[in-house]
Amino acid sequence: MAKDLKNKPKFQYVDPYLLEEQLVEEGAFQAAEYLMVTDFFEELTGDIHSLIGWGRNRYEYENYFYRYERLVSDFIMKLAPDKYLKHLSAALHHDFLESYGERLTDDALQGILSDELADLSQSCFDELKEEYLSDLLKLEGIPFNETLHEEIFEKDVENRERRKAEVLAEQARKRAEEQRMIDDIIGKAYTPSLGKKLDMFCISVRPIRGRRIRPWRK
Repeated sequence: MAKDLKNKPKFQYVDPYLLEEQLVEEGAFQAAEYLMVTDFFEELTGDIHSLIGWGRNRYEYENYFYRYERLVSDFIMKLAPDKYLKHLSAALHHDFLESYGERLTDDALQGILSDELADLSQSCFDELKEEYLSDLLKLEGIPFNETLHEEIFEKDVENRERRKAEVLAEQARKRAEEQRMIDDIIGKAYTPSLGKKLDMFCISVRPIRGRRIRPWRK
């Protein structure tokens, strides 16, 4: 993702299905413009891809959402079966060999767990979308170590929840301030009008040439 941000051009946005519209480069990406990873995923890659809908293919401009969804799926389908295979007991390997006459391989396990791997892939992608882009980019220069990256992930999740709470609190504060402003405006608009009505009422009951006029009411 860091390479995409640094090396790929940014295009002026058009609706992806408008293939008749020529894409126009807008310059380079600025990572600071995107708060969450999902914000960056709305950008167009410049490529055209096909989607299956209502039983037929349709073509449209690809955005980074679909590109990274595919990358995550390919990664999980390749990595997870190997990880699972290493944690299976010798007895299970033996039972598979006895039942099918062949050894249990990554490819065989991928076929057996296809639905579970698809669910895992979707869960990982959903988690990726909710990452702060700045948190993800900080990992670029850190060599992969499972224990270290797990610690970083847990801290990032904790900070993410805190930042979300702060954002929600700020939104609530702004809504309350806007409501106070509205109440003030409405109050100022109605108070002079009420004062004029009271003045007119008082005038109507003043003595005129020695006579008192009965106040008129609706």
